[in-house]
Amino acid sequence: MSTQAEASLSTVGPLGYIVTINRQRGVIIHQNNTMRDYNYYIYIMASNSGTLYIGVTNSLEHRVYEHKSNLNPGFTQKYSCHKLVYFEHFTDIRIAIAREKQLKRWRREKKEFLIRTMNRSWKDLSLDWNK
Repeated sequence: MSTQAEASLSTVGPLGYIVTINRQRGVIIHQNNTMRDYNYYIYIMASNSGTLYIGVTNSLEHRVYEHKSNLNPGFTQKYSCHKLVYFEHFTDIRIAIAREKQLKRWRREKKEFLIRTMNRSWKDLSLDWNK
């Protein structure tokens, strides 16, 4: 855990969802009246050469492990997208999928700006998970 205090900013977004921006944990979007907690994530993986991959999952740690271990043939294996550089947390899969589609439509410059808002140095955010 970091010795710095975690800074967060929360606001109510569209459709009554609460949006929290936290430098350590990313962007968190959840419903006000959720009876059961569901966890979904959109995430961006990057290669050392700068290739980006955007995906959605219900288990971020497991999915990042799969990318880093090249367990699934495809884009991230071909382009060595092994660094987790950005993620957002959701409690509603429909919103997570809509956000994933939105990010995939963005131009690269906009994606890079988004990544820098949470991860200025583009470090691998998963490296701190086991510390």
